[in-house]
Order: sequence, then C-alpha cells, then structure tokens
Amino acid sequence: EKQRQKKYLMRKLLSQDGASFTLCGTTIDKRGWKKEKLCKCVNLHTGTLPKTILDSGKYLFINAGCVPSGFVNEYNAEGDTITTPSRGQGGIGYVGYQLLPFWCGPLCYQIHSTMRNLLNKYLFYYLFFNHKDIEDLKKVGTIPAVNAGDLGNLFILLPTLPEQRAIAQVLSAADKEMELLQKSIEQEKQKKKALMQLLLTGTVRIKI
Repeated sequence: EKQRQKKYLMRKLLSQDGASFTLCGTTIDKRGWKKEKLCKCVNLHTGTLPKTILDSGKYLFINAGCVPSGFVNEYNAEGDTITTPSRGQGGIGYVGYQLLPFWCGPLCYQIHSTMRNLLNKYLFYYLFFNHKDIEDLKKVGTIPAVNAGDLGNLFILLPTLPEQRAIAQVLSAADKEMELLQKSIEQEKQKKKALMQLLLTGTVRIKI
C-alpha cells in the first residue's frame, strides 16, 4: 500500500501533467517548468577501481548493481551525489543517492549538479521516477551498458528552486516513513521467529 502511495505521489510531483497546487507552502506551477539536457546541468563520469575492497570500512564502494559492492577506507566522490550503473547484468536503470562520501567504481556513473538552480536530491527523485528512460538506453551485448553520451542527452524537467526543495522534502519524508515501517516489520518478524524457536524447543510452554 505504501509503495502504491509513493508511486502516486511521484507521478503527481514529478510529471508535467496535472494542475497547479500548493506543497509545503510553495506553489507548484508546472506550466513554468523548463526542459534541459542532463549533460548541460551536471558532471557525469565513472569512477575507478579501489586498490583494496573490504568487507567493512569507512566508506561504501558503489559500482555496478543495485547494492554496494563492498567497503573501502578512502573515498573518491563527495556525498549528495546520484549514482547509476554504467554497465553490468541486472543493474542498468537503477538510480541511487549517496548522502555521504563514497568510492565510485569504474562501472558506475556519478552525477552531480553543476547548476545553482538544480538540487541533487530533486534530480535523484526525478531520475529514479524516470528510470525506464535510462533502461531504454541500454546497449545489449556481452555486457549490457549505457553510454555516457546517451545518458547525457536525456531531458529533465527543471522546476524553480523552491519547487524542487518542496518536492524533495515531501518525497524524503515519504522515504523515511517507508524506512521506519520496514524496520518495524523486520522487528516483528524477528520477534515471531524467536518466539517460534522458544516454542519448538520447549523453552516456553503455552497453558491451555
């Protein structure tokens, strides 16, 4: 249910369809939104392979795929950055957001705004919502890949800066709510699992 609500919210906030409305005290007027090529708005490049990949460390190692590829004790990319795989099986089209400094690998694009009027967090949500556009750029071969030139030619919608802040604020709150709900579900699962183990081993008996 929460996933459906978030998808509806993203369609409402990130598409150019629909009438104007007020969000967090800011008027969202989609008629004034501009279109611009991604390459005109950001730095877009892949990273490098670290000398050593660890099972634990100070910084995440982000490369191909939808999850971190390990840890390192140095970083080559600042936080507040969008990431998406450049090549690899199963990850093309996935869009991530790195709040903290991290190590960007050779199979991952890091995307960071170069414009004062483009927030990275808004851009993350926009690209996440439009991930199918990135998937459609996939070159199918021995290893699926997305060319930097093709990715840079994608058009993005640019609301005003106050509109971007309001959109990012609402979607961040929705993400936090979903994260807390997921943690609560996991905690309940662990409690149930522990209780079942106690019952099955006879440690706890239920009086009837």
